[in-house]
Amino acid sequence: MHKHLKLILLLLNLLLAAAITFGCLALEFYDAFPNSHQLFVFRHSWYAHLELHTNHWRYEAGAEMPVYISSRGANTVDIYLYDILQTDTLLAQYGLAVRPQAVHDSVSERGTGWQPLASVPIPAGAPSGWYVLEAKSSQKRAACSIFILPDTIRKPVAMLLSTNTWNAYNFWGGKSLYTRNKSQHVSFDRPQLLSDPFLEHRFAYHQLYYQSARKDRHVARWLHAHQLGFDAYPMTELHESIQRLKQYPLLIISTHSEYWTRDMLLHLNAYLDQGGSLLCLSGNTAAYRSYLEQRGRRLTVYKKQQNLWLHADTMHLKPFGTENNLTSFHTYAPYRILVDTSWVLVGTGLKKGDLIGRKSETYDYTYMYSSWLKNLLSALRNHDKWGAASGLEVDQVGPFTPANWVTVARGLNPDTVGHGEVYPESQNWNSQGGADMGYYHHEGGGWVFNVSSLAFTGVIPHDTTIQLILDNVLRQVLK
Repeated sequence: MHKHLKLILLLLNLLLAAAITFGCLALEFYDAFPNSHQLFVFRHSWYAHLELHTNHWRYEAGAEMPVYISSRGANTVDIYLYDILQTDTLLAQYGLAVRPQAVHDSVSERGTGWQPLASVPIPAGAPSGWYVLEAKSSQKRAACSIFILPDTIRKPVAMLLSTNTWNAYNFWGGKSLYTRNKSQHVSFDRPQLLSDPFLEHRFAYHQLYYQSARKDRHVARWLHAHQLGFDAYPMTELHESIQRLKQYPLLIISTHSEYWTRDMLLHLNAYLDQGGSLLCLSGNTAAYRSYLEQRGRRLTVYKKQQNLWLHADTMHLKPFGTENNLTSFHTYAPYRILVDTSWVLVGTGLKKGDLIGRKSETYDYTYMYSSWLKNLLSALRNHDKWGAASGLEVDQVGPFTPANWVTVARGLNPDTVGHGEVYPESQNWNSQGGADMGYYHHEGGGWVFNVSSLAFTGVIPHDTTIQLILDNVLRQVLK
């Protein structure tokens, strides 16, 4: 009997090992273990893939754009360049010959080092703005964002995309600032998964999807609905100078603008001192002191407590009105209106005590567990949940908030780190950990309006009241 039990246990273990192996194969390894460089190399070397990147974020009309592609399983691809709202295709090339290109041991930190397999001519006279470069085969697709710069600035709005944050969370190559085998350096010269505004919603991308360019596209669509032209820029633009940005009346910062250099803060303050206005649709804004190296092609961040801008002697440089607060991390709640009258609320019908922003697409359903198994179980349990406007990572008023700051609304979030709780689930929703939405009139003459929440942009398509509030901000700033 004892021998039979041992045999049964052995068979069960073998079956379990076989099931795990089969599951990994079915998920192509990388989906189950996206943080492993070794498994990334294995998948890249043996499995069908299509991956691409460029050598810059910014290009001028008429320039040649080299495209770096690796493809296994398809010998030709079609390439498209179209605007973010898919209203205009600038070019299409068909039947481009492609091949697999190898990856080296430090690809996440040093870039791919691939050969460019195409040189795409951006049409002369192409309108400035945010564009998507996409490659397609019969089975695969890959895409990334690029920005075409204006010859002469005529549009009223500049949109600063969170390119540093996209790169920080990008685990392509098996490493990022967040993987278990984390690196302090991450290269921009590799496929930028978060810059794809049509990124697939699947388990491997759970840490990417909720803060990818998909959410920034909501902001672009909202601006388009107002027939407001906008130009888009990477964070390197603000790092290098304000010569272009100072010509726009309004600068919008979107979704999760976490990694800021000192020069970015100095230049933003200079922009505001010259009369520019800021609409911050981001949460956890400017959290870590960051460094752009190798002519802006590598992001370096030393992720220690003392390297938060919160603890820097230059923290007063942050002009956003609110400061990072992680006591309510991974909880989601609507905002409660705190004022009876404000130009922000004109036409909304809102009164003090009303709730807004109950439904956000932004919801990280795995909570960043250290175990992939816990992540998978959490994903199965929470996959269909929605978040709310104040959530995931938020900012609050603090010691450096200007005296003329007006808090319009605060999230109901508790001051307790959550595990994906969404109001009104079992929790003490006391507002102590909620995002502070508010504004102040800058001494330079412009306005600063800040929603202070990472989950906010996921609300824009689903909440007409939120849209009316943002409409009022546009009118006030651009009148």
